[in-house]
Parts: sequence; C-alpha cells; structure tokens
Amino acid sequence: MSHNAPQPAGDRVMNTGRMPQPADPHTRAPQPADAQSTQQRNLSCVDSDGERLLFRILPVTLHGANKRIDTYALLDEGSSVTMIDDELLRDLDIKGERRQLNIQWFGGRATRELTTVVSMEVSGADKRKRHVLRNVYAVSNLSLPMQSLHQRDVQMWGNGARLPMKPYRGAVPKLLIGLDHAHLGLPMQTKRFAPQGPYAAATELGWVVFGPARDQPTATSSKSCLLAVSQEDAIQKMVNDYFDIENFGVKLTPPVAASDDARAQRILEDTTVKIGERYQTGLLWNPDNVELPRSYDMAYKRKVNIERKMKRNDQFKQAYMKIMDDYVHKGYARRLKQHEVALANSDKLWYLPHFGVENPNKPGKIRLVFDAAAKVGDISLNSALSKGPQHYKSLPAVLFHFREGAVGVCGDIREMFHQVLIRPQDRCAQRFLWRNGDDRREPDVYEMRVMTFGAACSPSAAHYVKTLNALQFQDSCGTC
Repeated sequence: MSHNAPQPAGDRVMNTGRMPQPADPHTRAPQPADAQSTQQRNLSCVDSDGERLLFRILPVTLHGANKRIDTYALLDEGSSVTMIDDELLRDLDIKGERRQLNIQWFGGRATRELTTVVSMEVSGADKRKRHVLRNVYAVSNLSLPMQSLHQRDVQMWGNGARLPMKPYRGAVPKLLIGLDHAHLGLPMQTKRFAPQGPYAAATELGWVVFGPARDQPTATSSKSCLLAVSQEDAIQKMVNDYFDIENFGVKLTPPVAASDDARAQRILEDTTVKIGERYQTGLLWNPDNVELPRSYDMAYKRKVNIERKMKRNDQFKQAYMKIMDDYVHKGYARRLKQHEVALANSDKLWYLPHFGVENPNKPGKIRLVFDAAAKVGDISLNSALSKGPQHYKSLPAVLFHFREGAVGVCGDIREMFHQVLIRPQDRCAQRFLWRNGDDRREPDVYEMRVMTFGAACSPSAAHYVKTLNALQFQDSCGTC
C-alpha cells in the first residue's frame, strides 16, 4: 500500500512545501504515468504468504485553546513539513497565517495551494506530556492511507512480545508529522517480532508498529493484487461514484498540473495585485516572447460586417451602441488619443473583432463578445495565450454538495470578467475599432482595460482573482 499527502494514492511524499519567499527546492516522487492517463490506483498487494505493510501510524490527541481531539498521526520522514487536515483546524478553532504551499515532483512538475499555517500541541494517546507543533500546514482533504492494526500484529512471536498499545481498525490519519518534528518519531526502544518484521518502536508519542506484517495463511497459493482499475470499467465506476457521493470528507486532489498550467499559475501570482477596489492581473502569455502579426485589417473588415447588420436591424443597433457607451462610462474601455495610437510599437499589439450574441429567451438583450479566436494567417490572440489552470469545480461536484446542508445558496457576479483589470502593458493586445455606427469616417481605436469575454485565459484568471478576494475576507464574514 502506498500513501500520499495531499495527492492521490499511489504517490509517495518525499519533500513537500516551502515558505512563500524565498524557497528551497523540494522534491516529491512522481506519479506513475499510467495513473495519470487511466486514474488507476494500487491499493494493496498480498502474496501467497499473506504479507502486508504497516505504516508508522499511531493514535494521538491534538490540543486547541479550549478543545481537544483524538485522531491518528502518520510519522513520515519523507516529508519536509508537517501537515494537518484543515477540517481539524475548524474543530479545534485554531487560527493561523495564510501562506502558499508548494509541492514539487521529480521532473519539475509542481502545484501550489493556499494554506493556513498554525501552531498547536500534540500528545500521545493517554499521555500527559504535550509537544508543540510549529509551522503546521493545513491541507484540504489530506488523503492518507487507511490502516488497521490487529491484535496478532503485536503478539505474534516470543514471550513478552505484547506491547502496551491497543489495536485499531480502519484508522485514517489526519495529521502527517514530517522531518521538521522528527524528534517525535525518534525510536527510544525497539522490538522485532520476526527477522523480517513487523517492528515496533517506542517514541515520544507512544509505541508504533511498522514494516511487513504477515496475515493468516490462506488456502490459495496464487498472488493477488487489489487494484482500482480504469474508470472505463462500468462496475468499478459505479463503486467509485458511490463512494464519491457518500464520503465527502475523503477527496482526491486534482492531478499534477501540467508545465503550462504551472507556468500560468506563476504569472497569476506574480502579476495579480490590488489597485484601489479592484484586482489587476496580466494576460497568460505562452510563451513570453510572442510576436503577433498585423491584425488591423482583419478587425476592420469584421467591424464593417457588424455595421451592416446594425443598418438592417435598428433594435440590434441600439442595444449594441448602448453596450459600447456603458463600457466607456464604466471604465471598462478607453478611447485612445491619436498620439497613443501612433506610439504603439509592440510585438503583442492586437486588434480584436467584436460581435453581439443574441439570446432568444431575452429579446432585445445581447452579449458583446471579443473574438480572440479570430486569425491572421494561422495566428490568433488565443493561440498566444494559455488557458491556465482549471481550478473551478465541475457541475456534478457542486450538485453533490447540495446534500450536505438544509439550504442551498447560489450567487452571480455581474459582469465578472470586467471586474478585473488587465495590467497596462498587456492592454495593447485588447484593442478594438468603433465609430458608433457612422461609416462616413475612420474608426476610433479603443482598448479594453479589463478582462474580455472571449479570451482563453479569462475564466482561469477570473476564478483565481475571485478565490484570492474571498480568502482575503474569509475571517470577516462571521457566521454567514
């Protein structure tokens, strides 16, 4: 059996985490390639002799300001930090500092998670002495392996082999104690039940049994392996779906981010700042040294087509002109002066064609879309942008969570993309042409100061800013 924190089973944690600035590189064992493509997970293997492996899991008590919780801890020398399931923090009512947790795998793959760093006290089960845990990272859904310790595991061979510890069944650790608190797992006394294990060690937190353990022999002599097969298997998929619905507290985290997603995530973190009451971020260029072709003629032709439609449909024209006026009035768009247009000399200069999408269920109302997929040759603005990491939840996951409470609440952020500013050096890629329907003169040049509906990176960037803003105010919302 293999364990992970906080990634799916099948990964072995080596070194995880870093301080926000600066950071030493840490490593983590890579996820098997087949696990990424088919989402298979090796759960456990039992050979003909009935051998299984025990991790260093033992019962502990966590102490908050006025509360205490009994749980299980995993002693893991392969982790450079100590982590706790954030569900326990809420139960203990412990507050901490928000920091970024970086997890890096071999091969340069990495992912980041915004966590809370806290300090707390821990003691062994039924022990009075408390030990301080500092810089503990709260991780959402710390998916550690379930393990059972049977009576026979602690009294199998020899006289005096029985240990002063209770067997347990189906224990899931909610605390991972890493090398930063290695003294808590340091063996002060050891016992060996057989030449090849299992072994036992007395630590500051109590006795812990680990290593190979031998179950009762079976009549069969063949080797069996318990394996969660590909989700293409209909029966296995039904079982997986059942546990996904019934066990919300145990969740697999998303797969390791691809290199493009990790790069886009760094751009978001490096460029996102708060300007007044709004956040400002950058476009997710991929790569940085983009050279876009001249797009003015393409945008001009598309504008002429829109003007023809406006002449044929006066209602459409009035709605379209109203949107443009609102964009300028609200500060979403800005008309450039002649000298600003003339001074533009950037490889990332791009003119966006625009069009209106009509909703048949809402007569007279249109949505203005900037066509970032429009091409000059084989190049479009979207082809030069990364989509960014997709962190938003799927609709089925949202619907499943409606079972957790009595009341479901939903909300809508009006003109969500337009609430986020684009940094000035990237706005030249969001120019567009407009002359208020008057085709007797040359069009004026405008640029969008905010995210556009149509850019490939807008959904990811908007979700990142929304989450960042929510985290800034999570402690000020009381019990709402």
